[in-house]
Amino acid sequence: MIEDKKSISVFIPAKNENRLWSMAMMFIAFVVIIFRDYNLFIVPRFWAEEGNWFSYAYSQNWIRVIFSFVGEYYAFYPRFATLMASRVIPLEHAPLITTLMAFFVQYAVVMIVIYDNSILWNTPFKKAVIVTIVLFFPKSAEIWLNTNGSQYYLSLISVLILLGDDTYSSNAKKYAYRILIAVAGLTGVLSCLLTPLFFFKAMAKKNREAFIHTGILLICSIIQIYALIQTPNPDRSGFPDLATASLIIWIRNFLAPFSIPLAEVCSKYVRRGLYGKEMYYYAGYGVLFIQAMILWFLKRKMIQHKGILLIGSFLFLSFFSTYFAVAGEKNFALLHINMGNRYFYATNVLIMAMVFFSIDFKPKTLIKKISSVFLALLLLAGIINSIYFFNQEKLKKRNWPAWREEIQTWKKDPTYKPKTWPTGWKVSLHKVKNEYNGL
Repeated sequence: MIEDKKSISVFIPAKNENRLWSMAMMFIAFVVIIFRDYNLFIVPRFWAEEGNWFSYAYSQNWIRVIFSFVGEYYAFYPRFATLMASRVIPLEHAPLITTLMAFFVQYAVVMIVIYDNSILWNTPFKKAVIVTIVLFFPKSAEIWLNTNGSQYYLSLISVLILLGDDTYSSNAKKYAYRILIAVAGLTGVLSCLLTPLFFFKAMAKKNREAFIHTGILLICSIIQIYALIQTPNPDRSGFPDLATASLIIWIRNFLAPFSIPLAEVCSKYVRRGLYGKEMYYYAGYGVLFIQAMILWFLKRKMIQHKGILLIGSFLFLSFFSTYFAVAGEKNFALLHINMGNRYFYATNVLIMAMVFFSIDFKPKTLIKKISSVFLALLLLAGIINSIYFFNQEKLKKRNWPAWREEIQTWKKDPTYKPKTWPTGWKVSLHKVKNEYNGL
């Protein structure tokens, strides 16, 4: 990356001649994020636990909101976002604040790809493809433009920083990355899982910033572990066995990204036809071997240390999402492709990125040509798959409650609990009188 110390921008394009491409991608990404579901800006809403955080922020003083341990892990970003929503804007428009703050996180992912540099995405074309994957791979609305889902985008930000080439054009960019890493680590456990990989990178490259990132994540990990000990989740009911975990990862990370219908057929067969039979375990161990072979095939096509970091990130995030998600007894519900889609957003993006990085754009043999065409078709199928099923979800929520109307009802009847998204979620709005109220 070319240094430009006179620039006031935090992010500097890798090459001056690519500035026009970078600005064009920024604008297109901006438009896509807004217009992919523009109703969320016109009729903003709280999503699931985000509503609970708003209820807590509305009723408590800011010190308690930010510094108390409530919930299974410490979630800084939704706490801060809902605190702002409860203080700086009329109640009728409160969800607009959290929607905008979720937008900033999603746009930050795009900015890092466009304006950072990595040998994995060092041309405008490669950047455009990665941005496309990032933008269109949320197949589910449950992480789109809500701070409850921001931790999954923040974990992806951590992975992108991990995969970067550590070329910092300004101190502003250097400190921006440190802040992003800290916010990511304080918003969920996912980014903290990458601490060993940041340490591996620091030791391998003897890079000062990588050591600093490792230290930041280590501190965040200690805080998250303390939070987990202080407030364990009573809904957690055991871990899946190896066969079940393998089948979950196979269906959610290796099939669903490319074809939801195929993943659904496989899911139904596993849940209804194989479960409880000896063949269920054979299938689980069999797909475990297949997954290992696929990852080996993808890794051998990437630069050695980048492949280790990328596949390591995929494995750490897949393991945690599969074993520590809250999805019923032993997380068996994760075999259903409509359950817990948020847990697999980052890993879905990573598997698609690995497919893209494995394409040989200058194949010299027939085998490599066939392999590259197949991988390119897989990539295209995955993008079409995600766009289609995201739009299908948009159709389902047209009749969901409007926050402004809910608040009008609440004002007439203070005992009423305003409804939020998705169906079945409500918030309780009442002020707790204490010496800090109003702060």
